[in-house]
Amino acid sequence: MAEDFYEAQMDAFLFSNRKRYRNVKGPITLHEGISVAVSEWAGQGKSSFTIKTYQRHLMQFAKFAHKAIEHPAYVSRIDRFCVAKYRTFLYKRVTKKGKRLSGRSIQLHLDSLRAFFKVMKDLGYVPTNPVEEIESKEYRRARVATNPTDESPLTMDKLIALLTLDFRAIGGYWGLRDKALFYVLALFGLRESELRKLKWSHLQEDILILPRCKRNSEGVYQVRPDLRDLLYKVREVYGLRGDDPMFISQNRSQLSKTGLQKRVKKYGKMIGLPNLCATHFRTRVLSEVSREHDPITVQNYIGHKSPDTANRWYIKRPKRELQRVYEAISDMLPPIRLDSDPV
Repeated sequence: MAEDFYEAQMDAFLFSNRKRYRNVKGPITLHEGISVAVSEWAGQGKSSFTIKTYQRHLMQFAKFAHKAIEHPAYVSRIDRFCVAKYRTFLYKRVTKKGKRLSGRSIQLHLDSLRAFFKVMKDLGYVPTNPVEEIESKEYRRARVATNPTDESPLTMDKLIALLTLDFRAIGGYWGLRDKALFYVLALFGLRESELRKLKWSHLQEDILILPRCKRNSEGVYQVRPDLRDLLYKVREVYGLRGDDPMFISQNRSQLSKTGLQKRVKKYGKMIGLPNLCATHFRTRVLSEVSREHDPITVQNYIGHKSPDTANRWYIKRPKRELQRVYEAISDMLPPIRLDSDPV
C-alpha cells in the first residue's frame, strides 16, 4: 500500500512538472502522437480549420516517415536529421499538375510539424523540438516573405463579360445558381471555403452575414435589392431551407471544392481564361477598390486581422499606377536643362 502511494505521488509530481521532466513517457508512434496532438489542440481552442490543416500535413509526414525512415515510425526517434530529410523531400516534390511546391506551401507543412512537436515536447514525449533546431525565425521569414508579382489575369472587362453571360442557356437548370455564385464571389471576394460554407441562415431579409475562416472578422452587409432578389429566387427555385447550403451541388449537398473549381473553369474558358480560379476574383476586385479606398478599409472589408497580409496580397498597384506616381513627382520638380550646366 505504501509503495503504491509513493508511486502515485511521484506520477502526480512528474505530471505537474512536465516541462522540467520531459523524458518520462514511453515511445508512441506518429499516428498515436497525431491523435494526442489533435486532442490537445481541440482543448486549447484552436479552430477546426487549423486542426484539419495540421492533421492533413502530419498524415503526409507520417506516410513519408514510414517509407523513408522506419516502420512503424516512433515520435521519439524523429530528430533534426529526419526533419531535414523531409524538408528536402518537400522541395523536390512535384504535384499532380507537374509543379513544385511554393515556398509558402513548404512553410505551411513545416509549421504543422513544428506545432506537432511542440505538443510532444510539452507532454514529455521528446526532449526538444527538432523543427526548431533547423528552422530559425529568420529562415522561415526569408521563405515566406515573397511578394506576389503577377497580376490577376481577371481584368474588370473580363469580369463584366463573365457576369453578363446567359447563365440559364449555358448552365441549364443550374444556371441560376451559377449566376448567384459568381455575383457573390465577385462582390465579396470570398475564399473557396467561405463561399462553400454559406448557408441561407446567413441571409436575413437584406442583411448578409459572411463567416470568415482562420478566425478573421466576419462581415455584415446590407445587400442591394437586385442581389437580394437573385438570392431569394435561387432559394425558391431549388426549394432550400434555412439550414441548407446557399450553393448546392447536383446531389443537393454542399458544393465541393472540386465542384466549385469546375464551375469557375467552365465559365472561365468562355471568356478566354481557361486557368481562372476563385482567388482571381478576390485579388482583382480588391485591387480595384483599393484605388479609391484606404488600405485599412479594404483590410476590414475582407476581414483580415493583419494589414501586412492585405497589403501584400490584395491591395496591389499596377505598374501604370506606379508610373503615374513618378510622373506626378516629376511635375513637381523643375525640368532638367543640360544647356545651363556649368562647363
